[in-house]
Amino acid sequence: MDSILRKSGQLWKLTASLVLSVMGFVMMVIGIRVGIESRSKSAFVLVLVGIGISLIFGIVVPGLTIRCPGCKCRWYWRAMKSQEAGAWLLAVLSAEHCPSCDYTGRAEDDGKGP
Repeated sequence: MDSILRKSGQLWKLTASLVLSVMGFVMMVIGIRVGIESRSKSAFVLVLVGIGISLIFGIVVPGLTIRCPGCKCRWYWRAMKSQEAGAWLLAVLSAEHCPSCDYTGRAEDDGKGP
C-alpha cells in the first residue's frame, strides 16, 4: 500500500508538522518545569510559545498545505472533520486516492482531477 501523501510528494509536510509539534510540546514541558521551580514570567512565555507552535504546526499548517494537486481538496482538514478523533490521522496516512476527485498520484494522472 502506497499512500497518496507519499505518491503526491506531500508526506514531508506531515512529517515536518509532527516534528515541530513535538518541539512545541517539549517547550511547554520545559516551561512548566522551569515555571514550577522558579515562578518566572519567561517560563510562562515559553509555555505559551510552545502551545502556539504546537497548534500552528500541528493543525493549521498541514490543514492548509496538505491537499490534492488535482482538485485542491484539503485532505488533512477533511479527515479531521469527517473521521472520529482517533481515526483521522490514520485515514490521512493510509488514503490511496483523493476522496473528492479520485486523484491517485500515478504518472497517468494529470493532476487536474476528474
